Amino acid sequence: MNIGFVLYSKGDAPGTLNARWTYQSVYSGKGLATGGPKEGFAGHYHVRYYDEHGKFSDEYDLVIERAGAFYNASWITNGKVSAGGVGMEVGKGLAIGWRRVAELLTSPNARVAAHVIYPKAAIGDGPLRTLEETLVASLSGFPATNRPGASDRSATAAVSEP
Repeated sequence: MNIGFVLYSKGDAPGTLNARWTYQSVYSGKGLATGGPKEGFAGHYHVRYYDEHGKFSDEYDLVIERAGAFYNASWITNGKVSAGGVGMEVGKGLAIGWRRVAELLTSPNARVAAHVIYPKAAIGDGPLRTLEETLVASLSGFPATNRPGASDRSATAAVSEP
């Protein structure tokens, strides 16, 4: 299964989140998101992930948006969305299931998945004719940060290298 899961909990320092992640139930590790808001989960972060042995895996700009009782999340590398997910608060944490955007674009259920992750998108409406155009347009408000040393590897590559 090409599905990942991450559980974020508030860190000790304001604006930080501790992460515990898994991908395909095979790869897992921890992470730290920084630069977020002092209150709540919704916001813009920079997150670094590590495998179970503490070895650096990858880093992303992370955007978490509140969508009613749920959340939408995007992991961004070099200004491009690498993965997207949906989640909800569970206890004192934020649980998010995610999938690489490249997988969404080739999935037989891509239209359904895109509407779940990006409900504001309108696939096939107006000038947006393809799923890729729609995803790009729906994410146009996200920051296009190019951080020095940030990798352009996909979310899968980032978490699947033990």
